[in-house]
Amino acid sequence: MLKEYENSIERLSEFKVFVRSYIHPYASQIDKDEYMSKELIHQIGKSGYLGAIIPEQYSGMGMDMLTFGILLEEIGKESSAILSLFTVHGMFITALLKWGSEEQKN
Repeated sequence: MLKEYENSIERLSEFKVFVRSYIHPYASQIDKDEYMSKELIHQIGKSGYLGAIIPEQYSGMGMDMLTFGILLEEIGKESSAILSLFTVHGMFITALLKWGSEEQKN
């Protein structure tokens, strides 16, 4: 378990760069306008992090939950709205992986 924790912590600087690049410039405006643009969501999607907990066999990152939690913590420090996007997306992915057909997962 300690090795997994160390691997998760090693990714912290990567997550900080992601948040600084993709979330920080927009967080204040999103909170003010209560609106998140499709372009921003697309950019976040292109980063791969929306697919963080999707297994690699389905073209995701296959990220473990500890590492995903560290990513979410960094996102949440900057924007609760974008954190909510990840939360809802993660809930959908979890349900799909648990109850979806193989066709739906693919």
